Amino acid sequence: PLHLTVLGAAMAQPPPPGQPTIRVNTDGVRLPSGWRISTRKGPIISDRDSDNFRQAAGEAKSLPEMLFSSSRVTLVHEGTGMALDFTALGALNAWRQEDLPPLQVRVAQEWQAARQAEIVAQGAIKLEYDWTFTTPYTGDLVLASACNQPMGPGDHGVYRSALPPPASTTASTTASHAANGLTPSQQTGSSHVEAAGESGSAGSDRPLSQWEVTEEQMDRALLMERDPILFFDEVPLFESDLDDNGVSQLTVKIRVMPRAWLVLLRFWLRVDGCMVRLRETRLFCRHDTPELARCILREQRYFEGTFAELRAAGAPGEGPAYTDGDTAAQTLQAVSPIGLKLLQLHKLVL
Repeated sequence: PLHLTVLGAAMAQPPPPGQPTIRVNTDGVRLPSGWRISTRKGPIISDRDSDNFRQAAGEAKSLPEMLFSSSRVTLVHEGTGMALDFTALGALNAWRQEDLPPLQVRVAQEWQAARQAEIVAQGAIKLEYDWTFTTPYTGDLVLASACNQPMGPGDHGVYRSALPPPASTTASTTASHAANGLTPSQQTGSSHVEAAGESGSAGSDRPLSQWEVTEEQMDRALLMERDPILFFDEVPLFESDLDDNGVSQLTVKIRVMPRAWLVLLRFWLRVDGCMVRLRETRLFCRHDTPELARCILREQRYFEGTFAELRAAGAPGEGPAYTDGDTAAQTLQAVSPIGLKLLQLHKLVL
């Protein structure tokens, strides 16, 4: 059995001798398996920080109107000194790297068709970047020390160690990662394979951890059981109304149960009169034994289609079925494989 301690609660009872403790704080949870999970929600980025953030995000031509540059979700595995980090900067760097061709909304297509001769005569310049902020971001795999530092311009969070790491993650782990050529700086999260060092003594020559293709799937039966939710949060990273042409949104949801944790990273796009796009990344970890706690499963699903394509395939057309990310996810998953463009499974062993 596990003992639950709510930090800061009056008269919190200590656990019986030898019984592991789950420590829950207002902004996160620490698990006996060595996972320390935290979330932070910050304000929309200020105008004075936007220019520097734009430079840090690959000299982006524009930014979402609601950009939460101080918001962050981190999952630190203290036994290996590695962490999963979810930030707006990482997501927008991945957007710039993917660099999808620009979409044209229906109004723009009609306007250009009516003025084609004038456009050619004046040599008008077309926008040549993806203004929908579509991102392949799956999170960043980093050293835990990177999560104790500001992530970039506009991050004005206060970094302090409210729950100090155990003695096992000290200079020996840091030296091991340094020997493997790793630095505390973040790597850009994308659909590519990220590498990260394993724990061990200094100078360890064990191979680097990396995401590998797998056929192993999340334990959905476990997720459907009525285990108590010890911690839940939803953290928006950015949102845009696309100049009144729809909505583009990236959020992170996290749920921690006594036997497992689950992260849902969802990018949601609706371009009015044009199309819908949904990119979901789920990360799942059984943490009820030390061996299972080092293994993370990742599932990526991409759904996409114009409203005409979806309607022709039997899915609902434009309307209330795509009001927000939750309703769109329910609709697209209900009619799957209609609109399913990508399904990838990966596994990481720390």
